[in-house]
Amino acid sequence: MTAGIQAVRLQPRYRETLTIGALNSLWSTNVFHKVTEYSQEYQDINLRLITGHTYDIIPKIQNGSIDIGFVNSPPCTPFFKTIHYKEESIQLVGSPKLVKRLGTISTLDLPYIHFHWGMPFTEWFEEEIGKQDTIRIRVDNLAIVLQFILQGKGIGFLLDSISRRYINNGQLLPIKLKSSYAIPARLVYIIYAVEKANKIKEFLDYINQKQ
Repeated sequence: MTAGIQAVRLQPRYRETLTIGALNSLWSTNVFHKVTEYSQEYQDINLRLITGHTYDIIPKIQNGSIDIGFVNSPPCTPFFKTIHYKEESIQLVGSPKLVKRLGTISTLDLPYIHFHWGMPFTEWFEEEIGKQDTIRIRVDNLAIVLQFILQGKGIGFLLDSISRRYINNGQLLPIKLKSSYAIPARLVYIIYAVEKANKIKEFLDYINQKQ
């Protein structure tokens, strides 16, 4: 038996296992930072992080395989407890070279990379710009979208908390888009099964006090 294997087997048992599910895009926001801070402070908790769409996360909370989820459209059922966690603005951004060339735009018939930000953004998008299925490049992984935009391959919509860090260091610039009404904010909800309230209370208390 190697020393490495011995070290793994000698780890103490954890006090609790907590499984957290979140949308792909939320792991790039302060949701991830809050979870990592929690993991550092409560090292006797065994954490599992799962990525999925809202329609993946909800049934896994219902069957008990996820304890708590971060989603953008909560279910309407007494089985779940829902907490409005935060809301974030969304803005159109691109690389400085591309943005300076485009100026203020009123159409997305140009190098545009689409990411599905959920409701109510989708309603706004389809009313102001058009159906998503007419877009040439659609990506369901935010890290890939970000690379497209940073490399100047196209422009796209990002959450303010994500784009701000790149705007501050000069890698991205905001783009003015002519539209009838403002881009709606993205809402984030915490959901969990009512029966898990005691199990996730410590985690909820921690992230709420750190807001």
